[in-house]
Amino acid sequence: MLLFLISILLLAVSLLALFPAPTYHLWMLAVAVTEFPLIFLLASVIIAVISRWLPNYRVATLICCLAAFIVFASPVVRAWMQSRPLVTQLDKYFPDTRTREKPFSILRMLPGQGEGALPFKTYEYTQNASGALTLDHYPSQLPGIRPCVVIIHGGSWQSGDSRQLPELNSWLAARGYHAFAINYRKAPGFKSPAAVEDALDAVAWIRRRAAALHADTNNLVLLGRSAGAQIA
Repeated sequence: MLLFLISILLLAVSLLALFPAPTYHLWMLAVAVTEFPLIFLLASVIIAVISRWLPNYRVATLICCLAAFIVFASPVVRAWMQSRPLVTQLDKYFPDTRTREKPFSILRMLPGQGEGALPFKTYEYTQNASGALTLDHYPSQLPGIRPCVVIIHGGSWQSGDSRQLPELNSWLAARGYHAFAINYRKAPGFKSPAAVEDALDAVAWIRRRAAALHADTNNLVLLGRSAGAQIA
């Protein structure tokens, strides 16, 4: 009976891959369902295999697991379908690109397949009512004066920090960019435009330290995720 209930729960959760989440916490679960589908696919397979020895609800459990597996797999299938024409389209508009990775690969979804973590240094870039604010600098792995990317994390303006998704920072640094992941003041303790002011302070700090960091601040981009995009 317990496995049958778990299979129903898996099927219900899988629907978040198809339909908009009605609440914030279900939206957070939907992010996990679509970003980490292999975990849920594996759970569906395990429950289906174990259900073979169930005295009751065996067929119903298998059906629920099969349906959940199909729905959990839908983000992967959609990503693959969307990626197919991308190479041709990118080659059309960026013909001078010398190397190009596949836009989508199932193998790259497995742990350990992404960019290796690179070292970073944490600096205090300003002092204000919240105390010290810091940023993490991932230095360019290519020599010379290199362009900069300032990463502003997400979190609905009230959570998150500079250590979110560090793989992107390492990826940028490995390709010759100085990546600066910043912290900023958050709600509800601080209201707008506090976060924007902090981002400006971070950019000003980078400009002051440009020579020491070998950073080309004339080529500087703000990269914001979610709430960070609004701040950027």
